[in-house]
Amino acid sequence: MRKLIAVFLLILGLVGLGVARMGETTWAPPTSRTASVTIPDPGAAVVIDPGVLYVGGTAGKVKISSKSGKITMITAANSDIDGWLGKERYVRVTGLKDWHTLTTKVVNPEGGKELPSPKGSDLWRTENTADSPLNFTVEGFAADESGQMRREILLMGDGKTAAPDSIQITWPHEASNPWVPWAYGAGAASALLGAVMLLISMQKNPREDEQAEQGTAAGAVAVTEAEETGEIPAVTEVDLNANENEEPRA
Repeated sequence: MRKLIAVFLLILGLVGLGVARMGETTWAPPTSRTASVTIPDPGAAVVIDPGVLYVGGTAGKVKISSKSGKITMITAANSDIDGWLGKERYVRVTGLKDWHTLTTKVVNPEGGKELPSPKGSDLWRTENTADSPLNFTVEGFAADESGQMRREILLMGDGKTAAPDSIQITWPHEASNPWVPWAYGAGAASALLGAVMLLISMQKNPREDEQAEQGTAAGAVAVTEAEETGEIPAVTEVDLNANENEEPRA
């Protein structure tokens, strides 16, 4: 019975350790969070508000896509971007609705949908034109800000084509199942206890051997005493040679 209990505890412990490992791998929660938005009618310009890139931390990846093909990304003082856009219609990315959805609002909804080409203006601090999709890292963008973080980002085509219509920001996220340490602890304890019990059950008990020897010795003494008292006849030796010449009796 003890051996069966030991085997059960050992198996239970190994299962617990396996479940804990699965909790760190297959069943582990996502290690990143992605917030995105698709803008049905972006107009000529999209502005990402200061600090939106850093809501999930100063590390991550940004992906900006445009059906127009080309994307121009500009950084500048907030007042310079706002003044350049004037009363024209544009879309502003304001923050997060949740960890999956970026929020937007239309500014100057009655304004025009065309702007002059943004390229080469003296107002801009940085200007980058690339094919869609445009990818960059949050930490790289923060480093380019030279300590002047939380600036607006202006996204455009060439002023006449539509601005980017899809923005996606992914931040790394440290997450784990809180029950994993408990599963490791319970599994290890159960497996260790089962192994110890199994090892003990497989070894002979010296006390039992001693008792068996004592029982054998006691039995021999009892037989000897019975022979001496005549309770049982003593075993006598038979002289086979003496009987070799005797004729068998009728």
